[in-house]
Amino acid sequence: MSHVPQAKYLIPIQAPSEPSSNPANDQFREFCRLMKSIPYVDNAHLDRLGVTCEDIDFETGAPADGYPKLIDLVPAHQSDAIIEQTDIGQDNAVPATADYPSKNVHEARFVGYFFLYGLFGSISPDSNTPVLDCSPWVILERRPDTIISSFHGFHIVFTLELGDKSLPDIMCFLANDTPCKDEELYTSELLCIMQFGLRRLRAKRYHGHHHIAVTIASGSGRKVRIVQGYVDKNKGCVFVRKSKFVDLNGNRGDNLRRLMQIHRWILGQPCRE
Repeated sequence: MSHVPQAKYLIPIQAPSEPSSNPANDQFREFCRLMKSIPYVDNAHLDRLGVTCEDIDFETGAPADGYPKLIDLVPAHQSDAIIEQTDIGQDNAVPATADYPSKNVHEARFVGYFFLYGLFGSISPDSNTPVLDCSPWVILERRPDTIISSFHGFHIVFTLELGDKSLPDIMCFLANDTPCKDEELYTSELLCIMQFGLRRLRAKRYHGHHHIAVTIASGSGRKVRIVQGYVDKNKGCVFVRKSKFVDLNGNRGDNLRRLMQIHRWILGQPCRE
């Protein structure tokens, strides 16, 4: 990626293992303390933290900031083929509202499980090949909750990394308990981008990479959006893109169309245009 926007201030991305006297690390700890106290990160907090946040198109993946895409969505015809060849589109695979528990985080977890179980379903009735094996992603072995266990009110349903580890990118599904707001980032969304990005930066395997992209399907209740962030190693800062929330309280056909659009993101191919 040759062009990135410039933030006013920079969230430090130095490894937490560096000496505690480092002012950048002190600033990072202050960032974490702030994040523990608020459910949303509004524009004032973003400005204070130096995070640039722009829109991203839910249907195409095109970022509104005019800078390169970080993921190519699975073509719609491939997504349609998955519906036809698997049971992901059957009535019992798209639960009715009454089938969900009332708490937002648990409702969103049920939506996440729809994708998780779909990823491990066979690509066709005559095959034992899981859907996930036909994508570049694999389940991240280490339990992700341990990374951000000191923060509450959300749950990471699953986390994916690239099977060939050619890029440090991460994909995850995040369930939130706090009601969603289109105009504001969740604290949990920014934390996932920061923490996954920081840990990838520290990994020896990825020392030669300068951008660590994290794509999140983020839900609360029956509403889900895409949030995409990347840590820029050269500038030492974080950039975020977010779509509008889509509502899964519609009829079965509308719900399935929106679910499969999210599916296109989850199985998408990371890129560096």
